[in-house]
Amino acid sequence: MIHGADFISIINSFVQGGLKAVLWADTLQMVIMIGGFATAAITGIVNQGGLANILEDARVSGRLDAFK
Repeated sequence: MIHGADFISIINSFVQGGLKAVLWADTLQMVIMIGGFATAAITGIVNQGGLANILEDARVSGRLDAFK
């Protein structure tokens, strides 16, 4: 027969295991998302010919004049 303290110990181990699984899943998701963001940013910069070209295009089109 399971006593109160044993039951609490069993539930606690399940909760800790579940939290550990959630932390690992969230960590993996964060790594994948940061990798995707970095890939998208790098691909966009390369496709536009570099960061200098992007900033020049933004300056010419007036997009950098937000605070004037």
